[in-house]
Amino acid sequence: MNRIGNLLCITGFLVGWNCVGPPDPDHGLVENFPVVINTPNTFSFILRGEDYSFEEDYALNLVVDTTDKVVTTFVVSDFVGNDTTVIRINQDSSMVWEIYSFWSNKEVIEETVIDNVFSPPPDSIFFTGTKFTGVLEFILSKIEP
Repeated sequence: MNRIGNLLCITGFLVGWNCVGPPDPDHGLVENFPVVINTPNTFSFILRGEDYSFEEDYALNLVVDTTDKVVTTFVVSDFVGNDTTVIRINQDSSMVWEIYSFWSNKEVIEETVIDNVFSPPPDSIFFTGTKFTGVLEFILSKIEP
């Protein structure tokens, strides 16, 4: 009886050991699931979409003053379809600081000096897209003088 119990335990262990979950994505991102980093120095929104519709709104934790610069990096790759996706950065929750829209692959890198023109600094960001297919990378980074 003891041998049968041991055999069942060993068999159960081997069967459990060989069970696997879903494969890890080879590109580092799970489709239709945005990855967001929101810290005092950086805001990052990265998405690998497959026919994905979304509306995402975030309060920015980015802390900048009038001596800082903000670098915006905006890359769209592997774009398929005719979707127009819009990114709107707001300041003071009521005024638009910047709008980015695209309908094809795109790469933009901009540097903005936070001064009296761009004061107050951005405080929220809104992403919207309909049936987006491709990779969207959007990063705001603070650069201190």
